[in-house]
Amino acid sequence: MKTTKYYCRDIFSLSNQEIVKLVDFIYNDINLDRMAEYLLEEQALVTRSYNYRKIEVCSSYYDWAYIVKVTYSFKGLSREVTTGFLLAMEGGPSDENLYDRDCYIQSVAGFYKPLEGLIWEKGVADDFGIEVDFSVCQNYIKKLHDFLNDTIKLWSDQLTSDKYEWNPQLKSMFGDNAVRNFIVEETQVAENLEN
Repeated sequence: MKTTKYYCRDIFSLSNQEIVKLVDFIYNDINLDRMAEYLLEEQALVTRSYNYRKIEVCSSYYDWAYIVKVTYSFKGLSREVTTGFLLAMEGGPSDENLYDRDCYIQSVAGFYKPLEGLIWEKGVADDFGIEVDFSVCQNYIKKLHDFLNDTIKLWSDQLTSDKYEWNPQLKSMFGDNAVRNFIVEETQVAENLEN
């Protein structure tokens, strides 16, 4: 029986466009509806439609994870709302089995809060300013797997070498003059003009 070696791209090799595609996939219409429902108590007319979206990558303070923070201005709500998730690799960059690893997506609060008072000071999760927790989202496993496999090509031994090179902006989050965060995309949605 023939076996295939399991390869995993490092999450720091994702391009900015791939990060945008991941946000589009995770915050699909179903999850935007779920966020709107979460906000209904505050404003009864909020819908999943939005006027503005900003996607930002923030340092997690680890060299095997980062935070994708998304800010929305929903129609029917007079303020901006932030959400996001932590994207992380199994193991670390010095792991001997660099391309045999897996990755995971997790709530920022779910990652930091159990460690507050042990490794991190109290309130570190809140410092990222994420209001609507990732746990509000609902993603189907097969669809998520297919998206990561087919669109992002996270697992493959047939990729060109550039897919294994670090994204320079993600790499800039390490070193002496580390960048703590950067904006991947900022979109202002034009109002539909209907007669």
